[in-house]
Amino acid sequence: MGDTSTVNLPIIDLLASNRLSTAATLHEACIDVGFFYIVNHGIDKNLLRSLFEESKKFFSLPLEEKMRLERKEYRGYAALYSEKLDPSLTTQGFTFIMSNICLLEFFL
Repeated sequence: MGDTSTVNLPIIDLLASNRLSTAATLHEACIDVGFFYIVNHGIDKNLLRSLFEESKKFFSLPLEEKMRLERKEYRGYAALYSEKLDPSLTTQGFTFIMSNICLLEFFL
């Protein structure tokens, strides 16, 4: 199946008192991991729930429906494995598995 190692995602606290440290942590997360959690962002919980619901609806659509919004320049849908962001890699891609409920609970 592939590499099943886990990565501890950095947590970025937008209410932290040291903004330079927060910026440095964000920079490191982008460079070293590519993903991060943001806490204390001030986004309304109901808006987040709505966002997750709409995302779930979209990604549940058949591929042909999603491809109607195919990526143009920097916006739109890109099918799984359709992009190669790092040409030095020889792998086809990676799998990021996380329960939507777990993710939603973390943010709320």
